[in-house]
Amino acid sequence: MRTFLYMMSVAALLSVNVAAAEETAADARKHMVRGVAAIEMAKSNSELELAANEFGRATELDPVLSSAWFNLGSVQSKLGKYEEAIKSYRRYLELVPNAEDAMKVEDEIIKLEFRQEQVAKVTSMVGTWLAPDNTPYRLDVKGNRLTLATDHHPVTENEVLSTYTLVGAVPVGGNEQVAFRLERVGSNLSGTWWHSAIKADKCKVPEETGEVAGEISADNGTIVLRYTRNKYRASTQMSLLTDDFCSDVSVAEKRKVELVLKGPLPVASITGLSFVSGSFDRVPSLQVYSVEENSTAAAAGLKEDDQVVAIDGVAVQEIAAPGIWFRLRGEVGSEVVLSVQREGEKQLLELRAKRLAFPDYRPKAAD
Repeated sequence: MRTFLYMMSVAALLSVNVAAAEETAADARKHMVRGVAAIEMAKSNSELELAANEFGRATELDPVLSSAWFNLGSVQSKLGKYEEAIKSYRRYLELVPNAEDAMKVEDEIIKLEFRQEQVAKVTSMVGTWLAPDNTPYRLDVKGNRLTLATDHHPVTENEVLSTYTLVGAVPVGGNEQVAFRLERVGSNLSGTWWHSAIKADKCKVPEETGEVAGEISADNGTIVLRYTRNKYRASTQMSLLTDDFCSDVSVAEKRKVELVLKGPLPVASITGLSFVSGSFDRVPSLQVYSVEENSTAAAAGLKEDDQVVAIDGVAVQEIAAPGIWFRLRGEVGSEVVLSVQREGEKQLLELRAKRLAFPDYRPKAAD
């Protein structure tokens, strides 16, 4: 009796498993058809994601459903998910190696690998870029969209000519925010640029926006941007009876600008070291302003007022800005050799400083 019951139980379980398998196969096909419908209706990436989810579910329920793998790879390719698309196409070829479209799928995989390489190149360019005046810009990349931004661009007479009664021209001082919103097609860039409002004594120079075009080269580490911006005249009037006031803000001229950026800066730097501010373009030496305790600069033996005359054997005065910062930065854990002239010392000191990971520059204009 017990044997009979056991056999009945096994038979029942087998029948349930067969039914479950048949249901799974039916569900897989249902998700396949739903995925096709989603593609036909899709007008955006979010709707294509629905198709990818349906095809993905079909492959989970029926891992040997080759058509689901092919369609999944096709949608993933459209969504820019190149690595996932390659895996899906390869799984399709494993299941049907003699398929009529096998050659086309193999060619598609080669195309996807090329696109993947190009995306990796551009993604590797994310980070801090420097202008010729050493202004740092943050580059962020999302697909073919690029954002370059800074809140540290010093306002000069090229942007605003500020005058004061009886005094004449006076420096504006301070920094402005600048942002570029770009689309990349191959190496070509196009989009819009913007700068924030600028305070010039009692005057307020308005923010400005316009079109920009240029090129990007991962191999050369350069971004070139060309645009036109206004140079403003801002006049502050002195008053004996009331507060001084702004008498005029007007466009003095339209300037064509070509901005050449180099980057991205390597991720590691000497910590705890700062130099006396100023232009570092082909200067005879860099004067150390401060050295923090327990930093790699302090560990190397650097001191306040030291004059750094060479970096890794290259004279500072031979390095054009912003090359100095690239020579000071490098890979995490690497060392840089600084040739230092110290007061009271006749010979140059050779100090080795270790580079550590450095926080990324994040301007407000990038948010």
